[in-house]
This record gives sequence, C-alpha cells and structure tokens, in this order.
Amino acid sequence: MDQLKPIIARNIAALRQAAGMTQLELAEALHYSDKAVSKWERGESVPDVSVLKHIADLFHVTVDRLLQDGPAPSSAPAAPVPVPAAAQRTRRLITAISLVSVAALALLLYIILRFWPVFLYALPAACIVWLVLNTLWFNRRRNYAIISCMLWTLLLSLCVTLACAGVPVWEVMLLGLPGQLIIWLCSRIGRR
Repeated sequence: MDQLKPIIARNIAALRQAAGMTQLELAEALHYSDKAVSKWERGESVPDVSVLKHIADLFHVTVDRLLQDGPAPSSAPAAPVPVPAAAQRTRRLITAISLVSVAALALLLYIILRFWPVFLYALPAACIVWLVLNTLWFNRRRNYAIISCMLWTLLLSLCVTLACAGVPVWEVMLLGLPGQLIIWLCSRIGRR
C-alpha cells in the first residue's frame, strides 16, 4: 500500500488540476474536507475504495487509472458531475419534510405541556437538522449561515427560558457577538 500512496496522490492532484478545480471544490464534490484532499495529494493517506470510485467517475477515468504509475492522467470534465434534477428535488423535499417534522414535534410538545417556549427550542433543533442535511447534500459554504442561525436561536431560547424563570438576562445575547466572530473566522479557513 505504501507504494501506491504517492501514485494515487500524484494522479488525484493531476486530475484535479487538469479539471481546473481547487482542493476545496473537489472536497465539496466528494463531501469531504479540503484537509482530507490535501492529505491524499501529499500521500499521507489514501481515500477508501468508494471514494476512489467517486473520484474516478468525477474525472471520467477508471479506478485502475488512479492506481497506475506513469504519465499524469488527463481529464475531460471541467466541473463536478452534476446531481440530476430529480435527485435534487428529492433532497429538497426530504429536507423540507424533516424541518416540518421538527415543527410538528414542537406543536405536539406544546399541546402536551402548554409551554409556548417549546417553539423557540424547536428553532435550534431545526437548524441542527438543516445543518446535517445541508452538509450531506448541498453547498457546504451555507453551513456557516446555518450555524449562525443556530447560535442566535440558542441564545434567544436561553434568554426566554431565564426570563420565564424570572431572571431577565438579555445580556446573554451579547455572547452571540464573539460567537459570530468565531463562526466568521472559521469560514475564512482554507479559502485562497
């Protein structure tokens, strides 16, 4: 396996560059981090077989070609293989159904408990569901906006909970400022 690492690394890097893709773009197409792609291209690790197959399909080569030593492989496509419109529509529907299910659960809890802040608690829960599905199926750059939404709804829920307990602490919302700065700084990591 150690002899294959530099070969696979060289081939992945050559295919990615021939397609005019950045490591981040390849990572997003594969639903991995750009750090993982960087490790593969440096020969520090090797993608598993299913990922090698996805890479081969993406660049219209065979898995065998990724494992062969020799001249750098060339690639025809300039962009990742697009997701069919029907699959995209299905993914959007599943996401919508999941978010509506969170709202329905909040309504059920309200009916049982008669505690209206349960709707506020549903907001960060919905953000978590949205974050997971967005990470799996959609543009990962949107994750930072979803995480921001989750941060502010969590803080709002905490403020309302404390207010219901008779402790007015709107200052809790000030925690959102450094939190938002951290989220923004994290979004800058790995961008060129």
